[in-house]
Amino acid sequence: MFGYLKRRYCFLLLNHIYDNQTSKIAINKKNKYLRKMGNSIGNNVRVMGPLHSYCRLTIGDNTFIGTEFRCEGRGNVYIGSNCDIAPQVTILTGTHEIGTSEKRAGKGITADVRIGNGCWVGARSIILPNINIGNGCIIGAGAVVTHDVPDNCKALGIPAKIFPIKDSKEDI
Repeated sequence: MFGYLKRRYCFLLLNHIYDNQTSKIAINKKNKYLRKMGNSIGNNVRVMGPLHSYCRLTIGDNTFIGTEFRCEGRGNVYIGSNCDIAPQVTILTGTHEIGTSEKRAGKGITADVRIGNGCWVGARSIILPNINIGNGCIIGAGAVVTHDVPDNCKALGIPAKIFPIKDSKEDI
């Protein structure tokens, strides 16, 4: 019970007192509270507010997390270094087995999500449970990622289709 209340208190501080403050002091305080809640936060991580998460977060160095970031479920979310996560991104770490016709949402399942180094996740995209996104990937705005994304690819659409990224800017 105390752990739940402590976590809620930390989110209150994060989401209301330090919401969208970009000063170095506010960013350091946000990171401090995220660490107190059991998350692993790298150096020079900038988390804008509000943030909603029951997942365990591991965030690499030099990563930016936009406003209204949501992690639903009780799994782990690993975000690499040098990533940009746009506003209103949702990561899901829980789902269900398919049950009988009397109750289709069967036994609950928890699965982790991994986002590699150097990724750019577009606004309002959704990443489903048990997904691995490789290094150097782009997830397009509004995409729903239902399958793993290999290194240096972009995932666009609903459900997301995967395309390789060439090194030229015109390909993006």
